[in-house]
Amino acid sequence: MPTPSTASIRQWAQGNGFAVASRGRLPAEVQAAYDKAHQQAAGRPTPKARTARKSASAAQAADSKAAESDSAGQADVILVERLVAVLARLEDLAARVEALERASQGKRRGLRFG
Repeated sequence: MPTPSTASIRQWAQGNGFAVASRGRLPAEVQAAYDKAHQQAAGRPTPKARTARKSASAAQAADSKAAESDSAGQADVILVERLVAVLARLEDLAARVEALERASQGKRRGLRFG
């Protein structure tokens, strides 16, 4: 399998909720997530990948429904669906942040200063 360009990895990362700069080295977390997501051709997607795709597709579905909607009642329902999709993504991101914080606290405990 050919090595992907950093531009294609950046585009994928931005589409999947990662904050990446337009230039410079890609964070290891982004590279690992990209690699994991693209290993799925050989097997079944991981639960995180399915959750991320599900929340992204729910957001896209809500957006397309909003474009088609004309009445205020339908628009409210669509907005609620969009909020649910955004909340699902936020929960996923919060879990990532907690994992990173736990990992960094463990690293700090082993260091001695002074």
